[in-house]
Amino acid sequence: LDGAEADLMRRHVARAVQAAQGKGRGSAPAGLARWAGEVLTPPTVPWDRVLRAVIRRALADQSGRTNYSYARPSRRSLPGIVAPAMRGPSITVSIVIDTSGSMSAADLSAAMGEVAGVLRAGGVARERVRILSCDAASTSAQAVRSVADVVLVGGGGTDMRVGIDAANAARPAPHVVIVLTDGDTPWPDRPSRAHLVCAVIGNDTALARTPEWASSVQIPVGAL
Repeated sequence: LDGAEADLMRRHVARAVQAAQGKGRGSAPAGLARWAGEVLTPPTVPWDRVLRAVIRRALADQSGRTNYSYARPSRRSLPGIVAPAMRGPSITVSIVIDTSGSMSAADLSAAMGEVAGVLRAGGVARERVRILSCDAASTSAQAVRSVADVVLVGGGGTDMRVGIDAANAARPAPHVVIVLTDGDTPWPDRPSRAHLVCAVIGNDTALARTPEWASSVQIPVGAL
């Protein structure tokens, strides 16, 4: 199957899984049901616009921190010399997904829809997107190229500060840390070097408690 045919088949299977759930058969494994929700849940945050603004800030912060690279030679013509071109900084994005017990299946499906949106957003190479699962403890940062690569673990208490610290401790350090959460969590007291984006799923009250120095967006779940 080509890309378009595979996508149509994927969505067809996802609808079949959800239809089976709706009939109360109880035969769909939790992982398969979550996958179906991820496929059919579109992102609601305009990640292209959000990340573009953050990327501009990151590039401004790193002005002058460019390196020479021979991967793409310079356009300047020098007799007998292959000159390197200047290479700007590459943007790395870490996504911390709240997997605590307060996150419902609908919340997790909404979160995975946003992960798909980040992976499709312009300005960030897929090999520079990393995922961390976090409840009261965090997994290590894992590079992912598609939503199918994401493995979620957790189900306990909630402290997204642990996941944010783990994201910032990874190397190379991220320029942007996105936290997908229902907002029932404490937040860091001060900003880190990476720009923090708090994506709160369906919780108006929790959105007001996010740090003033972070970018905050709300993800509705009413349509799920």
